[in-house]
Amino acid sequence: MYEFLIMAIVLPTIIASIFLGNLAFHDFLLKYELGWVTYPVSAAVYLIQEYFILKFSLATLGYVYFQYMIAMTVFFMGRKHFGTTLLALTPLTIVIFLYAEQLIKFNVIANFVLETFILFILCYVTKALTRSYLGFALTFITLTLLAPVIEWSLYGLETEIDFSTLAWLGLGTFTLLLFDNLYHQYMQSQENKYAQIEYSSTHDGLTDLLNYTAFHEHLEQQKHFPTICALDLDHFKQINDTYGHLEGNEALRYFANFLRENCRRYFGQSCKIYRFGGEEFCVLIEEEVLQTCWEFFNELETKLQQTPFMTEDKQAIKLSFSCGIAHATATHAVQEALHQADMALYNAKKQGRGRICLATPL
Repeated sequence: MYEFLIMAIVLPTIIASIFLGNLAFHDFLLKYELGWVTYPVSAAVYLIQEYFILKFSLATLGYVYFQYMIAMTVFFMGRKHFGTTLLALTPLTIVIFLYAEQLIKFNVIANFVLETFILFILCYVTKALTRSYLGFALTFITLTLLAPVIEWSLYGLETEIDFSTLAWLGLGTFTLLLFDNLYHQYMQSQENKYAQIEYSSTHDGLTDLLNYTAFHEHLEQQKHFPTICALDLDHFKQINDTYGHLEGNEALRYFANFLRENCRRYFGQSCKIYRFGGEEFCVLIEEEVLQTCWEFFNELETKLQQTPFMTEDKQAIKLSFSCGIAHATATHAVQEALHQADMALYNAKKQGRGRICLATPL
């Protein structure tokens, strides 16, 4: 009963707690951007943790168990480079501990190199062949059950391994996997939540296009002089007044999808499409394409009028848009180009709407 409690519950719970604390401490160091200092400090903390596990296992069970678990967990479910470092440190820590406890002779210390090789091969091959949680679990169980054999083969460390011992080891591994799986699910849910928050902060909720906030973020990241196309749906208030705001929203979605599909098909990944609010849109193209844009949006205007938006009760609404196009240069910064595109859009509306105007004539 004593061995069962230690091997199946107590030691795995301690290891899981240490693993979580190890990652939290590593993240703490990374947060403060300590540079190369992060890695030796993290490694030193891990050596202390591993020594504690070995000492506790030896004192309570008379043998070392679960010696690979922290390193493997970090490798499979944490950070690859940090996990690789811990995999390399683990056999060295084990052999130093065993020698300090006078359990092995000096002439077998160098065998830790072979143990490191075995550990790396098993972990990397498993990760390459199966990226599923099942593969991770099988590697955990295999190494846990093989650990006594490895220690006996390399260092002559003898222990009595019977069926009950293997059963407790298996249950202990299951306990560890349970903790690891709960941690993995929690971290995945947190990542998904933060990703959703990040996505919502940069995308328009109605059309799923990028929003005004994302536009300014992208402007700050621009390394080239982009072409800016400011668009506005014509007579949109009339659509709302005639068909209602719900149909107006559907018309906005229809136009957003129409714009996205055609722009992406023509310009590829070099363009970004935004909704600024209401019926105002913007297309940002990361190159100088004034002539191309003028031709493209004229064709797009014609195509849009040939494919009317259908309301829920099958009424056809012909949509049109006005567009102003400007290009940023070394003398006309991006903000100035945006202003010029807005002025060109104003001119397009002033001339009767459904027109494409350039800030600078071709």
